[in-house]
Amino acid sequence: MSPVSPRFPLPAPLQGKCSQKDYTHWLYGKAAAHVRRDRKRGNEQATTDSYREAFHAAVCDGGDRDAYTGELLDWSLIRTYDNDESKQGRREYKKRFALLPTVDHVDDGLGHPDFKICSWRTNDCKNDLTIEELTAFCRTYLAYQERDDESDAPMTDAQLISDFTRIDRSPDAVQVMVADISWPSPSQPETTWHAFANLPAGATEKEISAARNRALADKRYFATCGTCHEKQPAGWMHDDTICQGCASRDFGVVY
Repeated sequence: MSPVSPRFPLPAPLQGKCSQKDYTHWLYGKAAAHVRRDRKRGNEQATTDSYREAFHAAVCDGGDRDAYTGELLDWSLIRTYDNDESKQGRREYKKRFALLPTVDHVDDGLGHPDFKICSWRTNDCKNDLTIEELTAFCRTYLAYQERDDESDAPMTDAQLISDFTRIDRSPDAVQVMVADISWPSPSQPETTWHAFANLPAGATEKEISAARNRALADKRYFATCGTCHEKQPAGWMHDDTICQGCASRDFGVVY
């Protein structure tokens, strides 16, 4: 009698990286956990069967790599996490599982099941952010860190325009967007993109550049620190007269 084929056979990208038994256990366990969570959030249509199928399809579609970073995932880590060891090792233990494969909702989990496979580290960083929100946050973080790394060299107008304005094109118009940085908590900035100018679809590069320069001069979005005299996003200002960097460095303000 020939053996019964598994309903969800080990995907090709995972061959040699984990066993069929471990993959099946991971698939069924993840589906059950996500369904419980999404039903609590209000998705009464969530079923373990549809989630298993969606997870399996995501793994088959390049699930050997993180869908957001391209990093090679370590499928040998599934079913190896030990809660007791985690309590002992804490942060250092968790770091060993940075590339543990996990599942991320593409949307809010209230509609049709749509998932991507990514690492635990990526999922932990992304949390409930959309990919657009995560990308905006990363850009804000990198821009600020690079500013500090360059011996506190001020950002040029060209850098500010490049990092904090963008162009959205459609068949009917060209929209100049500008970043508005707010701080929901002291350690986590939030970037929201606002429409600054609507130009015709046939707008020239000169017209677009002029609109971006007008955005740079708009005090709602950019300001100049009275201490270091650097122009920067208004969201990096401590108040109307001093930037956060000077407030922290020169006046002892703690964020």
